Amino acid sequence: MVIDEAHKCSARTAGKEVRRTRRYQLAERITAQANNVLMLTATPHQGDEDQFEHFLRLLDPDQFVGGEINKRIISMDHSPWFLRRMKESGG
Repeated sequence: MVIDEAHKCSARTAGKEVRRTRRYQLAERITAQANNVLMLTATPHQGDEDQFEHFLRLLDPDQFVGGEINKRIISMDHSPWFLRRMKESGG
């Protein structure tokens, strides 16, 4: 399963409730049945950790259940979950 413009699939926690966009709900249903999931986006992470954790759960809801493991996995130099490309500084 390939999801382009994946940043548009968003969810956030509001109190005890999780508010999911319709795109997120659709992605949840589809990715639950997929053997492999590739989410593509060129939009940088905006720093909202809660929203980012929900985003990661689309990849693997069992792997991304708590904040601490997410921070450790995200900070790995060779994470199996992320490919990060940075613009080279011109100058």
